[in-house]
Amino acid sequence: MSPNPASAGDTSSGLAGAEASVGRFARQQFQLNRLILTFWTLPLAASELVQYARQVAQQHGKTHHLPQGKMEARVLLLLDAGLTQQHVRAVICQAKGMPSFHAEAAASLQVLAGHGLSPVQLANMLCWCPDLLSSKQIGAVGQLLQQELKATGHQLTKVLYRGPILLTMREETVRDRLAFWAKLHLLQMTLGCSDEYMARALPRVMPLLQFGALQPRVEWLLKALTGSAPDKRLRKAMLNHTPVVYGTVELLGARLQALSQLMGSSAVARAMVARILSLLSYSSSALQHNFHAFRSLAGSEAAARDAVNATPRLLLKDFSRPVYQARLGFWQGQLGLSAAAVLTKLGTLLLSSLPVVGPRWAWMLEHRPRDEIIVNYCIMRDSACMKACKVPLEGFAEFKAAWLASEEGRTVCRHEGKYNHSWRLTR
Repeated sequence: MSPNPASAGDTSSGLAGAEASVGRFARQQFQLNRLILTFWTLPLAASELVQYARQVAQQHGKTHHLPQGKMEARVLLLLDAGLTQQHVRAVICQAKGMPSFHAEAAASLQVLAGHGLSPVQLANMLCWCPDLLSSKQIGAVGQLLQQELKATGHQLTKVLYRGPILLTMREETVRDRLAFWAKLHLLQMTLGCSDEYMARALPRVMPLLQFGALQPRVEWLLKALTGSAPDKRLRKAMLNHTPVVYGTVELLGARLQALSQLMGSSAVARAMVARILSLLSYSSSALQHNFHAFRSLAGSEAAARDAVNATPRLLLKDFSRPVYQARLGFWQGQLGLSAAAVLTKLGTLLLSSLPVVGPRWAWMLEHRPRDEIIVNYCIMRDSACMKACKVPLEGFAEFKAAWLASEEGRTVCRHEGKYNHSWRLTR
């Protein structure tokens, strides 16, 4: 007997309706469970983070006198804005305790989110500028910058993200600084940069607007470094290393002369400055101290000059500090090389902290023979490092945590201080 089509249709529609009902019930149950979980876990998380803030403050000789309830309210405000517990811990760590808030902090967070800033970006801004939410001018300053700069939403988001300290200034202060905006035309012509590039560089350029006689300094630098690098690259480098332009022509000349004496050649010194313009941000005495400390590790003046010429940024570090000597000792032991060989051929490794590169090196040794590993890959980000070395990334996070907690990790990193890099949220 053939089935009745009508009854079959009724049955299928009935099943579909039942499935839809079950689906709605499951979604409702999930939302209810999530609400209950949030209701119970958020206050618990807030209490733990407040306790963490008190411990951090105590470590820095500070005491929080706010009631427990007010401190928990601040934490909940950050969590409600989308920050994770890791983000909040990072903010507390950088603020050396609970950051300051004003009464309208919730509205300020909404304004920042309205400018397109993500929770991770907000967390980074609070790490860079812990007093951000103590400012009552965030909305007014943001609106002022948008009006005066005639910036698009995307450009303004970049300006706010890269220069959160602007939002802590009074509106009148920012307005006064923007009154110097006309000077940017001279600066822009002097540096040869486009409107778009100047808009991106605004947070770094604004302090320069208070300094007069910019053109002579820029022209002196270009003349002193002629032939060492293309003018266009040097001009942009001046925006990226604005402290260099703060110095007078005489001061910059004295520092370049001191570097020439250390390197035994003015041409070498000019080439180094063209590569790392921030060398001229350091005083002559600081450069001499760093070079002499470096020479004592390299073994000879010639080896020190070769190493610094290969990696000029090494001269910005004080190698008399135990942290750099420990990094040098670690790589000497791992690679079986002399100090001079490590400094000359692998100097960039010493610029990265051992809690970052140590676990990567140990992880690569777990998967590849030592002679097949290009050690300089360790300075890359985790994903890029593993890809370049053809090593799996999966499982590395757990391995890194275990390595840092192990006796070996604690011994290797003992001079790195409190190697909590969690605030580098975008790493």
